[in-house]
Amino acid sequence: MSKQLKPKKIFFGASEKISSTGFSTQIIRIYGIDKKYGLDLVVDYNDPTLTMNKLLNKEFDAAILAPISAAKANLEGKKIRIFGVALWNVTSLAVRKDSPYKTLEELKGKKLGTLGQITGTYTNMALLAHEKGWRLEQDFNLVIGTKEDLVKFLKNGDVDFALIREPQASKLLATGEIREITNHDELWKQLTGERFVFTGIAAHEDWLKTHKKEAKKLVQVFLEANKFIQENPDLIEKHKDLLGLQTPEEVALAKTRIPGSFPTEWNQSSVDNINSLIKKAAEAGIITKIPEDPIVLILD
Repeated sequence: MSKQLKPKKIFFGASEKISSTGFSTQIIRIYGIDKKYGLDLVVDYNDPTLTMNKLLNKEFDAAILAPISAAKANLEGKKIRIFGVALWNVTSLAVRKDSPYKTLEELKGKKLGTLGQITGTYTNMALLAHEKGWRLEQDFNLVIGTKEDLVKFLKNGDVDFALIREPQASKLLATGEIREITNHDELWKQLTGERFVFTGIAAHEDWLKTHKKEAKKLVQVFLEANKFIQENPDLIEKHKDLLGLQTPEEVALAKTRIPGSFPTEWNQSSVDNINSLIKKAAEAGIITKIPEDPIVLILD
């Protein structure tokens, strides 16, 4: 009888534990999807900025990373490559239920609650504003805060609208006090005809060269987990604590919203979407230029 090989450990950096990708990585572990592919995913949950810095310092084999952050890293001499996809950008543009505003156009010039300038949430909204011919800092009255601050600002009427990510968006909408104008992915599709990738799976080029087999398996692990969640929305209810969901209303709404935020394919269309995103970020001045080397790839 052949000896069973020990799963290969992959030290992986993720965002906060109570988040969409926090949920998918925990589903991977709970249901042994990593072991199915001969991997042992060791996940470290951090603030996204800390996760990025640890990846750049090679403290992780691979990590969740936003495309524009990957582009910036390359422009600073770090050979970071995106070789898979983790999450669509479904950040919600939320207003109070009693708000008179029904479109983003009506909100131009109003108070916008957002995370800080170094975050993907801020950067992505700046990119969307540019696609509409606006300038985020000039055409909105920005109110900066933490995720918790944004919820308070919105509930108290201190801002006219706020950028809220899952699962906080489902929790807020479930109260009936908040409604959604649109989300980043829907708005991006209207403006460009493309999907808006929020985060990819990234690693240093040298790690990918020496661990190509493991990297290809890692992509499949995430795609299988994402498909598993999409096809089984009851996982949201079964593991509601992983998302910080409490009430039946929160769970019911999250089941309709969160599964669809997980991509289930990684192909040339995915690569083209991310490259287009990076090109538009350069046009908007969010990055100084498009990196010279291709930074998005499909491992063959």
